[in-house]
Amino acid sequence: MTVESDPFAPETYERWGHTSEYAESQRRVSSYSPSDWERIHAAAADLEARLGAACAAGVDPASEAAMDLVEEHRQAICATYYECSPVMHQALGEMYVEDERFAARYEAAAPGLTAWLRATIAANTARQSPR
Repeated sequence: MTVESDPFAPETYERWGHTSEYAESQRRVSSYSPSDWERIHAAAADLEARLGAACAAGVDPASEAAMDLVEEHRQAICATYYECSPVMHQALGEMYVEDERFAARYEAAAPGLTAWLRATIAANTARQSPR
């Protein structure tokens, strides 16, 4: 995917263009080939399916299994786009619920996934916070 083909590029730039994470993401994605994008999208679809299956199965958001899945989600962001701290990941979880476009995407994967994802990300953030 290129910035030119991303319909959300102007909004993304307006909201986050001033951040180091945005700059890092732009630097990384500019070097990705079509085959890189195929691999990235396939891995994301696989992870989303596993998240949806865990939600549908009623896996407790505070369980190790659930938190390990959302940690995998966070690490995928780190590996692909920018360094995503647990606190930043928690902010993304909130955005997934608040932004109807994200909510619709996750709800299409599994009913209730958006709220489950937010709760699981919050639990994982707490798990990683120094005591």
